[in-house]
Amino acid sequence: MEFYQYQYFLAVADTLSFREAADRLFITRQAVGKAIAMFEDELGYPLFKRGKTGLSLTPEGERFQARIRALVSDYERIASDMRTCNPTNRIKINVAYTFTLFSLYEVDFDDFRDRFEDTVDLRVFGCHESQREELLNTGKADVVISSMPIRAPAFQSRLLREYGLCMMISDKNPLATAPQISRDALYGETFLAYQSGTDEALYLPDFVIFGLYSTRYIISDDLIYLFRRVQQNRGILMGVRENLEGMLNGVVLRSYPAAGTWNHFFTYVKNVHDSHRRSIIEILLQSLNRL
Repeated sequence: MEFYQYQYFLAVADTLSFREAADRLFITRQAVGKAIAMFEDELGYPLFKRGKTGLSLTPEGERFQARIRALVSDYERIASDMRTCNPTNRIKINVAYTFTLFSLYEVDFDDFRDRFEDTVDLRVFGCHESQREELLNTGKADVVISSMPIRAPAFQSRLLREYGLCMMISDKNPLATAPQISRDALYGETFLAYQSGTDEALYLPDFVIFGLYSTRYIISDDLIYLFRRVQQNRGILMGVRENLEGMLNGVVLRSYPAAGTWNHFFTYVKNVHDSHRRSIIEILLQSLNRL
């Protein structure tokens, strides 16, 4: 039995006319008659009496009419509820994050989705630092989470989280077991930097960036390449412990406060036109902020 057969049965039972049932269902009379005949053939007994005075329900048809009506009504309620929960009917929030940050927020995004699954359609995707302003200006992103604030009148940037930087060092490097690491101890080392679209995303100690030592550094947008260099004791990668921990064997993470902190900023368009959207963005900010 197919669900449409129940719907056709009710239409005929309510009107006691194949023609009127067909008009209600927006199909042909022949289609209704054929569907009811197939239904009765599957059941092995008639649901309607066909006489000179018209149609009437058989005892079996009367017996099941109320139950079939309840089934169809329940189906229609479920269909209505499912349409209401359609993402097209929920508030859409697009969040862009610069690469390497997502793992730090993934659990929070999932929790937010669970809390607001009926009202918010949260889409999260990665981007380069250089794409941030364009995404916000064009409305492709409502929020950008990145390591640098966007300094423009149209945007509001708020500090989201702050992390102490650490160094990923090969276990073959003497620095891995040194009691303390001074700047002098880093002389001659090769520093590695992940680049996400622009130079402003580089995470290197100030003395490397400003050339106080003749220290080598290598920039790449390929994290796997950088990790392998660390494993082979061919460089030191700066980053956040939560980002780097457990990614590869054969490396040691050492805190290095002298290099500063890695800040995450939550940037969004100041004048979000929809007040509901604006309030949801504020709730999202509070959900992600662990300062």
